[in-house]
Amino acid sequence: MNLGDLKQRCKLKLPNIGQTGVGDAYLVELLNQACDRCNEVGKFYYEESYFNVVADQSKYPLSENVTDYLGMGKVPLYFKLSSGDWKQVYPKTEAYIQRTFPDYLNADSVTQPQYYYLDGDNIVLYPPADTARDNALMLKHLKASTPMSNDNHYPFTGTTTEITAFKPMEEAIVAFVKWQIEPSYGKVSDTDLGEQRFNSEVRKAKRKIKRRPDAIGSPYNGMRF
Repeated sequence: MNLGDLKQRCKLKLPNIGQTGVGDAYLVELLNQACDRCNEVGKFYYEESYFNVVADQSKYPLSENVTDYLGMGKVPLYFKLSSGDWKQVYPKTEAYIQRTFPDYLNADSVTQPQYYYLDGDNIVLYPPADTARDNALMLKHLKASTPMSNDNHYPFTGTTTEITAFKPMEEAIVAFVKWQIEPSYGKVSDTDLGEQRFNSEVRKAKRKIKRRPDAIGSPYNGMRF
């Protein structure tokens, strides 16, 4: 469904939407929010971003280097050596670094950083790299969606190009909007069933998006379904 279809689906699901004062502009805002919220919960839309290394610099703001960052992925940060080989930089907490390397704030720069940790908006390398190099850090992260603005735009891309693999997430997008709007005309439960419904739709869609018939059906696997 494109944006126009999603707006119509929301209005069918929310017949009392006219009583809330929510116009099309804010409905579009909620639909765009829903795309990112679905990805935060379902973790299915990733991107690889590359950014430059500055000699002797340990902190790299995500907001400056990764414009479509939505959250961390499940793989390590990668650092490119002068040979062109990529090496893993392993995630740790700042508390671990501080406990293991008490003088970590004064660490000498090295050829290859060993660890990184998150500090608010910053990725922090430990130790910092000793040589400047373009596009030497690669981060695989959850990708923020591009907002839809025209009725012929599709979720996640914000363009007329549809990612058909993500079609199962359409009902979850609508469920998010329904959850956000229903309280405005008094349809609220003690357990907030809207949130439960949204999370359930994301889980169902995630299973469809990530299913692997190539792996499940292989005669070389120990389990068959």
